[in-house]
Amino acid sequence: MATKIDLVSAALVLIGDTPINSLIGNSRAQQVANALYDSIVQNELTKHRWGFARAKAQLALTTDTPVDQEWQSIYQLPADILFLIKLYPSVNYQIYGNKVYTNNSGPLYCDYIYNVPEANWPSYFSKMIEYALLKTLPLALEIVLLHGKKCLPSTSMLLGWPEPRIHTIPN
Repeated sequence: MATKIDLVSAALVLIGDTPINSLIGNSRAQQVANALYDSIVQNELTKHRWGFARAKAQLALTTDTPVDQEWQSIYQLPADILFLIKLYPSVNYQIYGNKVYTNNSGPLYCDYIYNVPEANWPSYFSKMIEYALLKTLPLALEIVLLHGKKCLPSTSMLLGWPEPRIHTIPN
């Protein structure tokens, strides 16, 4: 299976850059790829209900007390959750932060998308990540060149979302 370095290196080769052996280094490509990789992967994982990225879990009922009368119980979402698909039994609920508020007091289960390690990705998803990097890296590298090596665009800027923020790359 492809590793993070393999995927980033392949994307860089496709844009005409040189391949890399490590994400730790001083090259612009290494810094940009390292800064954007995780958010690109998480974005792609949540675009679809991938079978390989689905998990089921029983939610833990917390001892927290809701501050209002709207909800009776609070459950903790799994630590590795990226996207909630469904709860069962089917209940009315609201998510606040990493907790589910509901009037259910019995066992509560969920189907969700989680952050799958690269070693467990099917080859088609690895290729998709390579193409997502290919789509994002040239613009990111161009912005870094225009604004100086210490500025790195946020993923939202690269995707055309409003109110872009510039992140500073540490020395």
